[in-house]
Amino acid sequence: MNVRKRFPAQEEAVLNPEAARMFARTYRNLALGLAASVLLLTAALLVLLVRTTEDAVIRRIDELLQNRAQAIATGHAREVERRPAFTPESGRLFFVYFGDPPQTPLAVRPYDPFSDAARTVLARLAEKNKSALGVSSPVTAPARVELEGEAFRYVLVRLPEGASAASGARNGQAHSRTAGPPSLSPPADSRYALLLYPLAREEEFLANLRRQAFLAGGLFAAVSALLGLIFADRALRPVREAWAAQRRFVADASHELRTPLQVLRLNLERLVRHKDRTVAEEQRTLEVLLGELSRLEHLVGDLLTLAKADADTLAVEKRLVDLADVVRREGEAFRPAFEEKGLSLEVHAEAAPVWGDPERLAQVVAILLDNAVSYTDQGGASVVLAVDKAKKQAILQIDDSGIGIGPEERERAFDRFYRGREARRKKREGSGLGLAVARIIVQAHGGTLRLLPRPEGGTRAELRLPLAPHS
Repeated sequence: MNVRKRFPAQEEAVLNPEAARMFARTYRNLALGLAASVLLLTAALLVLLVRTTEDAVIRRIDELLQNRAQAIATGHAREVERRPAFTPESGRLFFVYFGDPPQTPLAVRPYDPFSDAARTVLARLAEKNKSALGVSSPVTAPARVELEGEAFRYVLVRLPEGASAASGARNGQAHSRTAGPPSLSPPADSRYALLLYPLAREEEFLANLRRQAFLAGGLFAAVSALLGLIFADRALRPVREAWAAQRRFVADASHELRTPLQVLRLNLERLVRHKDRTVAEEQRTLEVLLGELSRLEHLVGDLLTLAKADADTLAVEKRLVDLADVVRREGEAFRPAFEEKGLSLEVHAEAAPVWGDPERLAQVVAILLDNAVSYTDQGGASVVLAVDKAKKQAILQIDDSGIGIGPEERERAFDRFYRGREARRKKREGSGLGLAVARIIVQAHGGTLRLLPRPEGGTRAELRLPLAPHS
C-alpha cells in the first residue's frame, strides 16, 4: 500500500551547499577577527600600561626636583636636605652651581662625576634657561638632557640673595665621594644652580617592565589566538557535521530517486519499441510504471517534508481532534494490506482529544502501520490508544511481531535514509525516511516518538502527545 500517495506534500526543498560553505567561512572569519581584536586590545593595554608607568615615574621625579628647587629658591634648603631621597649619600641628585653669567661650573655637589665636555654642556644649558626665570618663577620647568649617553631630568633655579658658601669648599672644587657627607650649600658668588636627577635606574626599571610586559603580552596573545582557533573550530564543528549530513542526504536522495527513474525509463523505452502492442497487452508494464510513480511520489513527498522542517516552515494546522478517530480510520485503511499478507490487525482506541493537525497525525499513524505491515511476515499487529490522565497524555502503542530492532538501532532508525541490518538483509522495500518524517511531525505537536523491543519479539512504536486543555 502506498502511504505517501494519500498525503501529498506541498513544500519546496532548499538544499544550498554554497550557503553552508559561506556560513562556515563567515563564522571562521568572525572567530579570527575576534582573535585579532583580542590581540590588538592586549597590545593597546600593554602600551597604555607602560606609558602610564613611564609618565608616573617621570612625574614623581619632576615633583621631587621642583620641590627641592623651590626649597632652595625660598631659603629652606637645609630642611629638604634631611629628607632621605636627597641626602648626599643617596647620590641621586646633583647640584651644579654657576655664577652670573653662568659659564664654568663653580662647584658640583655632592661629588663631581662629569667630564669637562659635560660641564661645558651644562654651562650652555644654564645660560639658555636663565632667560626663562622670572621674578615670580625662580625655577624652570623640568626637562631632559643627555650627557655622554646618560639621561638626566633637570631644573634651573635662581639662588636667593645671601646664600652662604659651603665650609671647606672653594670655588671650582669638587667633594670626594669618600670624604664623608659634604654640605650641599652653594659656594660663594653662586647665582644659579642646576639640579640634575640621573635616570639610569628608572630607565633600567622601565626597560625591564617593557620586556616583561611585551613578553607576557606576546604569550597572552599567542594563547588567545590559539584558544580563539580552538573555539572557532569547536563552533564550526556543528556546521561541518550539518554540511556532511546534508551531503549524505543529497547523495542518498539521489540514489533513491535514481532507481524509480531508471525503471520508468526502461519501461517507457520498451513501450516505445513495441508500438503495435495494445494497452491490454502492456497491462503489466503500466502497473509497474504506476507503482514506480507512486514510489517516486512517496519519496519526493518525504524529501519535501524534511526540507520544510529543516527550514522551520513545516505547515501544521492545529485544531481540536480526537486521535481515536484518526487511529480507527487509518487502521481500517491498512486492514486490507495486513489481510493480503495473512496478518491480523487489532485496534483498540479510547477517546483522546488532542490539539493537532489531523492530516499530519494521520500521516504519522500511517507511517507506523506501514512499517508494521512491511516488516512483519507472520502474526500481526495490535494498536492500542489509551489516555494517561495523570500525565495528561495520549499514548498510542503499535506492537508488531516482525523482525524487531536492536538496541543500537533504536535511535538510528530515525535518521534519514537509515535502514536496519535485518531490513537490508531481507531486502525490504522502503527509503528509510518514514520514521524521520514521523518524528518531525510528532515533535511539531509537542510529543515524543520512540521504538522499543518487545520481550516476545517484534517492535513497539510508542507515540505520546499532550492532551488538549480542559479535556
